Amino acid sequence: MTPALLDRAPTVIEIDGEPVQVRVRESTRASTARILIGADRPLEIIVPAGTDDARVDEMLVARQAWIAAKRKRVAEVRDRPARLGLDRPGVVWLAGQAVAIDWRDGRVAAARLAGGRLVVSAPSEQHGARAIERWYRRQATAQLRVVAVRESARLDLRYRSLAVRDQHTRWGSCSAGANLSFNWRLILTPPEVLEYVVIHELCHLRIANHSKAFWRMLESAVPGWQGRASWLAEHGAELRAYRPSAVKPDGSGR
Repeated sequence: MTPALLDRAPTVIEIDGEPVQVRVRESTRASTARILIGADRPLEIIVPAGTDDARVDEMLVARQAWIAAKRKRVAEVRDRPARLGLDRPGVVWLAGQAVAIDWRDGRVAAARLAGGRLVVSAPSEQHGARAIERWYRRQATAQLRVVAVRESARLDLRYRSLAVRDQHTRWGSCSAGANLSFNWRLILTPPEVLEYVVIHELCHLRIANHSKAFWRMLESAVPGWQGRASWLAEHGAELRAYRPSAVKPDGSGR
């Protein structure tokens, strides 16, 4: 099977007097070109299959001002001081709320909720951190499935499967085969933000692109979705940079 996206030779565009490399990929499904850039995503352009190099360069030059403004915004977000407090020691985050860690030495690394605290048993901080991430993934899978089942029934949309992964740039995706995939870090966000991402991907079951019809459908499904999307855009870089940690009370790290 031919992959949907094929890498081509990169090109270079000048932005504010600086040469910037652009990743070029062609899509067998795209009918129009898209330019993408983000805190964890280098500048790239996705074009319909068969688009010649001269046309690619022409489109990039036409969007120079937009690219420059977007790069500036990405840099501002990336350099902004952390505000969610995700690096606070001794806690994990669930649905936007801090949950205290109750550390216990143990031979087998495990994490479970008990009495409003996350009980972490492990032989070392490293093993404890891995146990916490496994716990996060279980929590994310359970909650995402609850929301997906509820909202797919409400919207009369049917998906085939749901998976939780560790995507570097996306919060969710919907394949042509109706398979949904989500970033486990969504479990850290307020419930309404997780819900928004699930509904966004469910809407792609009916409309695969981001056309005006898609945004109309999303607005009907989640009136005022823009506020939830803005929260995710505002804090997305901090969330993606988050890595679970487990610090023993004595700080020995053993």
